[in-house]
Amino acid sequence: MLIRKCSLLAFLLAASSLLCQAQKAPEAENRELQSALAETTNSPSELIRTLERHLQKYPNSTQRDEIERAITKAAMESNDKPRILLYGERALQKNMDQPLILERVSQILLESDDPGTSAKALKYSVKFEEILRALEKEGPSSKRNRAQLLEELDRALGRSLLLQARRPGTWVRPRRR
Repeated sequence: MLIRKCSLLAFLLAASSLLCQAQKAPEAENRELQSALAETTNSPSELIRTLERHLQKYPNSTQRDEIERAITKAAMESNDKPRILLYGERALQKNMDQPLILERVSQILLESDDPGTSAKALKYSVKFEEILRALEKEGPSSKRNRAQLLEELDRALGRSLLLQARRPGTWVRPRRR
């Protein structure tokens, strides 16, 4: 009986120690991330490098999704296509309701002639169109700038349809006689 109580007490002490360490780890990680971000300039490429170094050091970060979205947006600003594709697809796996990322990833995927990437591009561009159609039904929330918002929405819908049409095998070349 005494041995059971002692082993239970030892287990509880070990568990509480691990819990304290687990709570301190995110705090240390957050402090390190904040100091690294404070040292970077406003350059998107430097921000990307800083955030990637952080993910290498903390691969199981609790903020991984937010960091990957930030890397995607910085890559979009710097037109870094490999990173847009890499981190954009990761972000879309977790949340498909991101129209800017859907459009850019679809565009990049369509630059390749690979049938597998064109199928993914079609999936993303169809989802992009669905989001835009839902926004169209909802309509602009404010009456101010209504015409401008509707025009931007129409242009985005046109881009989504163009992405779907650009898929390899969709356009048929006319026969020459």
